[in-house]
Amino acid sequence: MKHSHHGLKVIALIKVLRGSIAFAAGIFLFRVGPTLNDAGKLEMMIADRTQDPTLHWLLNYLVKIDDAVIYSIGMIALGLAVIRYIEAVGLWFQKRWAEWFALITSLIYVPVELWHLSNGFNLFILFILIVNAAICIYLLRMLRLKN
Repeated sequence: MKHSHHGLKVIALIKVLRGSIAFAAGIFLFRVGPTLNDAGKLEMMIADRTQDPTLHWLLNYLVKIDDAVIYSIGMIALGLAVIRYIEAVGLWFQKRWAEWFALITSLIYVPVELWHLSNGFNLFILFILIVNAAICIYLLRMLRLKN
């Protein structure tokens, strides 16, 4: 008999949110990908009006990105969304494989978040790190209780 663990449902909802963000990013890339080549036209229009080197660099970079690369990144984002949704369903129904999977996927991001924070303080990254650390601690506790 499984006990109700509301923490797993909260983590499942967080995974759904992350999956939805990845899904939206993937769809955005599929819709916007072909129009990124129009960035060259935009750069020519802006070139006479601004001397901002960062904006010129960004527009120049966008023009060089191949549509196949944009679509590949979009497919990766959609694949990540599917993985997050599967993970969320497993957590919602308190499946042990999902708890292990969620622990591993949450741990993977910690070094990246620490690296971002070492390059400069960012409140948003700190928040994400705290959430991931809390998820990891909770899942470790849950997995230890089940042994």
